[in-house]
Amino acid sequence: MSSSDLPPQWLPPALPQEPPSAPAPMPDPTPTAWQGPQQLSQPPWHPPMALGAPLDSTPVVPRRRRRRLLVAVAAVAVLVIGAGLTGGWLLLHCDGTRYNYQGKPVSHPAQVLATGEARVAALVAHQPVARGRDDHCYFALPSSGPAATRRTVSSGIYCGPMKLVNSENDDQFLHYYLSPKPAGKNVEFTVSDNPVSSDTETLPDGIVLQRPGGAKHTAASFGMISAPIAPPADQNAFVSVDRVGTQTSLKPPAAPQMAGYDGGVILETAASVGYYGHAGDARSAPAGQRLIAFTLKYHGPNGGKLTDLDLGVSVNGAPLQPIPDLSDSYAEKVIAVPPAASSVNLVLRSKATTQEISLLTGKPAANNIVVLARQNQRDTLTIAKDLPITFTVNGNSATTTMHVKITEADLEYYEGDDGEKVPASSAKAYLHIRMRMTFDNVPAADGATELPAGLLSFKSRDGITMPARDVGTDEYNYVVIEVPGLTEAGTLTIGGSALAPSGQVRLTLPQPFSFPIEFAPG
Repeated sequence: MSSSDLPPQWLPPALPQEPPSAPAPMPDPTPTAWQGPQQLSQPPWHPPMALGAPLDSTPVVPRRRRRRLLVAVAAVAVLVIGAGLTGGWLLLHCDGTRYNYQGKPVSHPAQVLATGEARVAALVAHQPVARGRDDHCYFALPSSGPAATRRTVSSGIYCGPMKLVNSENDDQFLHYYLSPKPAGKNVEFTVSDNPVSSDTETLPDGIVLQRPGGAKHTAASFGMISAPIAPPADQNAFVSVDRVGTQTSLKPPAAPQMAGYDGGVILETAASVGYYGHAGDARSAPAGQRLIAFTLKYHGPNGGKLTDLDLGVSVNGAPLQPIPDLSDSYAEKVIAVPPAASSVNLVLRSKATTQEISLLTGKPAANNIVVLARQNQRDTLTIAKDLPITFTVNGNSATTTMHVKITEADLEYYEGDDGEKVPASSAKAYLHIRMRMTFDNVPAADGATELPAGLLSFKSRDGITMPARDVGTDEYNYVVIEVPGLTEAGTLTIGGSALAPSGQVRLTLPQPFSFPIEFAPG
């Protein structure tokens, strides 16, 4: 590069002109009164005078000193030109502070951070944001070690401190990735369009933040700021959203459930929340109301779903409000209610029954179907027994062997073709025994799955004996024993004598057979 290519501010100063050979003698100085400060002006150039020379004598110009002056000026010019080249390189490449990445200088570090700040501005333009002091984008450097001395940066920048509506605790920085690429002997960074997470993050341990020419910061040096408050939701809002704010649980740890003929629902979570939504879509409680958030899960036959159920929410006994977007079982449902609401109930309607679970306490209503709220409604059995059995028809009897296999004991509620047969109260359940029988020399009876009701009985753990009854139809038999819905254990006995449903055949088991049944609590 020639000196003509340099900008004017980097050109060396012009050398001084040759001094006049014989300047006029200087007059004797005449003292004058002080006139106050005067406008500064550049006096005409005069060569230096020899020490001790009279004021009216001709000045002496020392030739050797002039030669040294010219050499010094030339050296200054070279330094100025060099400084111009070096200073321009620093201005273009290091912005005053050199940072390194994997052993190479980072080009335009200030521009990298400015790009990050532009990304942040676009991201928060339409959402509430609280900014702390020294809110900028920063390079992340190790807090100690050789890499810290060399200003070795990580492949990411942190912008903050700031808090968005969803920010929690000490999450005060947006984190952007940096994509490096070679640029000669340097490395250039491209800032990612979006942050690693749309939520603010906590600074990792072992790093400090710095900007070109600035001091190093730790997370603690920025101080703590409070998250902004989202705009209020509409009055009586009822929405389905992907996320909610900090929760205060309103239900016991165990997930309560209720079920009807078409299936049931589990109340997985219920909580009071400060806001719902994210970023610009976040909303806080409407004026004079509070927000209740809850999540639901289907419980029932395989293939069922929440949309199969007649569900809603009733506030203070008011008519049901349908639950929005039940097809998204992972979403939070949030409803705005009066702060002093005495009841906010999840309601399930099925057949002729209405059941409720409080969203304020997680407690089921007293008239809910007890057995369908249980988690454990089945006892798996592996019982095989050979029993003598006598068939009597029109006074004629024949004895043979019955081979019975018992596989399950189930607690149920709805029976019949359309669930029209139910126990005497919601606190009761039907106990049904699944069995299969074959008979020696009676092939017509092979494969039977039910015995006459009079041959079965159940004694509870507290000693109460309960008989069986047939709740089947004219086309099939279905023998059950009505028991308390919270039954946990007892003994089932097969034996005695009873007519078959047709009323024409009597079956007699002369050797009663008993076996235990146990359902896990809950």
